[in-house]
Amino acid sequence: AVAAINAADGKVQWLTAYPRANFDPQKNGEPATNFQRDLNPCLYWRGLLCVIPSDCHDLICLEAATGQLLWSSPASDIIHLLGVNDEGKLLASGNRLWWIDAWTGNITARFPESNKAEPRGYGRGVLAGDVVYWPTKDALYVIDQNTAKQTRQPIDLARRGLTGGNLIVTGRHLLITTAQNVAAFTE
Repeated sequence: AVAAINAADGKVQWLTAYPRANFDPQKNGEPATNFQRDLNPCLYWRGLLCVIPSDCHDLICLEAATGQLLWSSPASDIIHLLGVNDEGKLLASGNRLWWIDAWTGNITARFPESNKAEPRGYGRGVLAGDVVYWPTKDALYVIDQNTAKQTRQPIDLARRGLTGGNLIVTGRHLLITTAQNVAAFTE
């Protein structure tokens, strides 16, 4: 369930239950990606609340004021909600990047287009300016948030002795945290 709690008095404002997935660590011979999700905070944007719990196959969008379900979209291979761009596209990632219309739940683009195609995601990407930085095992892809097209050649991580990992932007630096390292990239 997802709940809204009043910060002043701790009272529940609304509570919405979502369809819970049966625990099945294998789905069609592949690991069920939704069970690989870490804690993923709800994402608030213009009165919408986007939720991607690990015990649900769907991406869910609620009206933030009431908890009313606005839409749900099958998304068992989405792991991270990255943010919503200026054009109202929710960017999400997992094995690939997703552009989803935040108002309707319609998928507008994917990178790569096919779920079987390379590259595959390896860590949490980040929105920065007009681009999304998306880590794979050996490279960082830089993709325009609006067109879903690469803006430059991927940044080779393997050549720098790094792997993909979780990204964050701080000031003028892009930080990547891997299982072994923290590295900073500058403009």
